[in-house]
Amino acid sequence: MIYYAKVYKGEDGYHSEFPDLNATGSEGDTLEELEESSREALEGILESMFDRECDIPAPVKRSGRNWMAITVDDSIAIPIVLRQLRLSYGFTLKQVAEALGVRYQTYQVLETLGKANPTIKTLRKIAGIYEVSLTEIIRDVA
Repeated sequence: MIYYAKVYKGEDGYHSEFPDLNATGSEGDTLEELEESSREALEGILESMFDRECDIPAPVKRSGRNWMAITVDDSIAIPIVLRQLRLSYGFTLKQVAEALGVRYQTYQVLETLGKANPTIKTLRKIAGIYEVSLTEIIRDVA
């Protein structure tokens, strides 16, 4: 999952914002500092939106010299993608757990930020529930 930060150069360094999320990013004295602080800001924004069960817009690919690609950590991207997929099909956590043949709590961890670490085998089973390809799920995470 890659969001693009709009980068601005000011008198006191660099600043960023995330138009896809309608959110301010961060700042840094150098572009390297800006990238790291923007990643932290982005992940904080996504965590907050996820916790409040807000709709998280999909990132839009951008290009040009004023855009910086910020990659979201998989431990955040995977739960977001799995929750969005589940909700788009109108399933509950319990229904997905039953379809996978696992306990509710076992599946719930897969939709928990910072704790999700599914195997490819598990992701294949999840893809089968929704009748999508594993590639589609991975593409959304990547």
